[in-house]
Amino acid sequence: MVRALGIDLAWGARAATGLCALEATRGRWRVVDSRLAQCDDQIVAWVSEYAHGPCVVAIDAPLFIPNRTGSRACDLAVMRAYGTYGIGVHACNQELFASRPHSRRIRCRLEAELGFHEALSGPPTHRVYFETYPHPAIVNLLQLDERIPYKKGPVACRRKNLAKLAGLLLARLPALDPPVCDNAALHAVLAPPFEQLKGRARKNAEDVIDALVCAYIAASWHAHELGRNEKHGEPGQGMMIFPARHAAVQAGPAP
Repeated sequence: MVRALGIDLAWGARAATGLCALEATRGRWRVVDSRLAQCDDQIVAWVSEYAHGPCVVAIDAPLFIPNRTGSRACDLAVMRAYGTYGIGVHACNQELFASRPHSRRIRCRLEAELGFHEALSGPPTHRVYFETYPHPAIVNLLQLDERIPYKKGPVACRRKNLAKLAGLLLARLPALDPPVCDNAALHAVLAPPFEQLKGRARKNAEDVIDALVCAYIAASWHAHELGRNEKHGEPGQGMMIFPARHAAVQAGPAP
């Protein structure tokens, strides 16, 4: 049984991390879990729960930061490629992240405790992880002309745009390659009562949706690797992987 896990890693120690797990049956993926984690131990324990067989983990967080100042090469590459879609990348460097070692701790624990390796960093293995970025994945998978601004702006606009994104994903994911089953678990993530979500509840829904996108990116990597996904950067130096624009094609019948 193959699992694809998505982690929308919190930036601060007090914030929640979004988690989502997909499982493949006959070429079709289904949501089997979505939740929030509050600490490193909960994140690692959750990954361990689903990593009994082949497993791919996609993490929305800077996992390798080789540069002392400025921006990483992968961040600059993504901005060059996706700036026209309104997508930017936060600067990542050792000085800025000296007080935020969260992502490095998670990466090291996945390697040391669970035997994961970064994708493309060596011989093929059944447990891989990589850094990803939901925004370019979303514009590619949904064939959008610009980023949906669901993270910034007035609260009412963010809530409206989050509901818009969720609706588009709910309609699109079952038709992609690989497809995601349109089941109750998918609706639980993408069709909550958005108009009733306020404050922390809205942010929690956003984090889990981002985690679902990360999990789908992991599933796409398992299915196609570089055939339908693109990478920016190099292993060990800062590298992002997400579906390419041409990856948004309709799925055929499940094998």
